[in-house]
Amino acid sequence: MKMPPSMMKTGPLTGTPLVRTPLRTSPQPSKNRVQETVSSQWYVGKYEPPAQNLPNGTSMRPIDNPVADAVNAFRAAWRMPEAREQLMDFMLSLDGLRSKLEPRICKDRNITALQRVLRDRLQDLEAERLTALCQLDKARRDMDGFKQEIIAGMANRLQKETGKLESDRDACEAQVASLKTELNSLTVQRDSLLKHIDTLQNDALPATISKLLGDLQLNIPLTGQPLRMSPVSGQQATLDELLARLTAVCGKCGLTLTKNQGIALLLLLAMSDRIGIVSSTPAPAATLIRNIAAAMGWERSFAHQISAEQRPMVALRPVDATPVLLLTSLPNYAPISGMHKLLLSRSSIGLTRNAAYDAGQWPILPLPALPFIPELPADDAAPISQATLTALLDATSVAKTSDEEITAVLSPIFAMVSPLSGAARAEMYRFIRVAAALMEGGLPVALDFAILLWVVPMVDRTSRNFADFKALLDEYPLSQAKL
Repeated sequence: MKMPPSMMKTGPLTGTPLVRTPLRTSPQPSKNRVQETVSSQWYVGKYEPPAQNLPNGTSMRPIDNPVADAVNAFRAAWRMPEAREQLMDFMLSLDGLRSKLEPRICKDRNITALQRVLRDRLQDLEAERLTALCQLDKARRDMDGFKQEIIAGMANRLQKETGKLESDRDACEAQVASLKTELNSLTVQRDSLLKHIDTLQNDALPATISKLLGDLQLNIPLTGQPLRMSPVSGQQATLDELLARLTAVCGKCGLTLTKNQGIALLLLLAMSDRIGIVSSTPAPAATLIRNIAAAMGWERSFAHQISAEQRPMVALRPVDATPVLLLTSLPNYAPISGMHKLLLSRSSIGLTRNAAYDAGQWPILPLPALPFIPELPADDAAPISQATLTALLDATSVAKTSDEEITAVLSPIFAMVSPLSGAARAEMYRFIRVAAALMEGGLPVALDFAILLWVVPMVDRTSRNFADFKALLDEYPLSQAKL
C-alpha cells in the first residue's frame, strides 16, 4: 500500500519515528554507457528471423515492442537523478508490482506466500497506525487551540467583569469618602452650635436665673461645664501605619518609641476602658498624650479633664467612629461607658490605693521623667477608627497559647501578690496572647510587658516581699528595671 505524498510531508510525530531505509538489493555489475548505447542500437537494427514458419509471400512489417519501449524510456529517465523519485513512485503504484519485485530484491529467497501476505498486512497496519498518529497529533493541536480559545474567552469575560466590579467598588469608595467628609463637616457645624449653646448656658442662662433668684431672694449656686468629645468617622489602617504615626509624633516630641512599646500602647487602647499613666512629670505627659491623639486623628474625640466642674459628654458616634479618650487627673476611677479613661498620676500608689482598684485592677503604664514637650499643631492626618484598633485583637493572628500555659509560667509571680480579679486576669491573658503574636521576641516579651502593666503596680502598692519578688524577674528585664 502506497502512502499519499501529503502524509509523507507531515511534521514530527509523537509516536514511532519514520526512518527511510534503502531497499536491499543484490549488487549489480557496472555498465559501460558507450557499450550500452551500441548494444541498444544494434538490437534495434539487427534482423531477427521469425520464430515460426511462415508461408511464402507473407508480408513482413516492423511492429513496436512495448517492453522494449518501456525499457528504453525507463533507462532514459533513470539517467536524470531528479526524476528518479517520481519514476519509483509511479512504478510502486502499479498493481502487483511490489509483489513481483520483493522476491527479486530481497536476499531471503525462502519467504513463503503466507509470510508475504502477513508482511503486506503488517505494512498496511503500520501505514494505518502512522495515519492514526497523524490524525491524533492534529487532534491534539486542535484541542490545544480550542482550549486556548476557551481560556482566552473566559479571561476576557472575567477581565470585563472584574473591571466593572472594580469601577463599582471605586465608585462606592468615592461615595463613602464623600459621605464621611460631609459627615465630618456636619460634625464641625454641630460642635460649633454646641459651643454656642454652652456659652449661652454658662453665661446668659445662669445670669438670667441668678437675677430671677435674686428677685425671689433665693441664693442657689449654679456650677458645671460640659466637656464635649465628638468622635468623627475614621479610616482603616495597618499596624505598620499606626506604628509609623506613633514613632513620628514621639520623635517630634524628642522621645524614642520602640516597636514593642507602640504595640503595647495600641493594645491597651483596643481592650481597656481604664488605663493608668504614671509619670513624675504629669504636665509633659499630658501634652505627649494630646500630641499622640492629634497624630492619630483623634483630636476632636479627645478631652483633658482638669476640674470637677467639667462634665464629660460624648456626642453621637458616626459609622467607623474614632475612639473617645478622656485624660483626667481627678480621683474618679469609675469607667465611663463608650470611652477610654486615661488616669494620669505622679505615682502608681495614687492609682492603686482605692476601693475601685481593689475591686478590679486596670493596667498602669509607667512613663519616665519627661522634659518640656511643646504642643504640636494639628495636621491633616486621616483619623483612625476604633475598629482598626479592635482588629488587632483578631483571633486569627493570636498565638496559640492557652490560659493553662500562661498560668503555669506566672504562678510563682502570682503567689507573691494579691490575687487579680477575674476580669483583670482575663484582660491580662488576652494581652499576652495578642502581644506574643505581634511583638518582636514573642511570648517572653509579651509576658514581660504584662507583668509590668498589671503585676508590678500591685507590688508597689503592698511593698511586701519586695526583694523576693524581684528575684523572680530575672527573665523579665523591663519589669525588673521598674522595681
